[in-house]
Amino acid sequence: MPATIRGADLAVVSRESVGEDVPVGFLSQSLLTVEVVSPSNTAADMDLKVTQYLAAGTRELWLVYPDTRRVYVYRNGERDPKVFQQNEHFTSTLGCDCEVAKFFQN
Repeated sequence: MPATIRGADLAVVSRESVGEDVPVGFLSQSLLTVEVVSPSNTAADMDLKVTQYLAAGTRELWLVYPDTRRVYVYRNGERDPKVFQQNEHFTSTLGCDCEVAKFFQN
């Protein structure tokens, strides 16, 4: 089966996980991956992306839904995502406090 290459909207990696000799544009085992869901994305597309990112070693994955102003937070090793509304906040595995409303400010 051919390899699948994903291009996240945002990815945070550590120097330890990347190493020194990584080709430009290649990331693996991100600490955090963020995908902004567009109207053209189907539920099946997003489910596949979640499965692939977590299987590749992503520790935490955020699906950001601008239309509903919600953030779905998936953590590796946890079965279900946590869903946060615009008026809520959460603490990322990176240790930062995230106010969902700020994701959608102009």
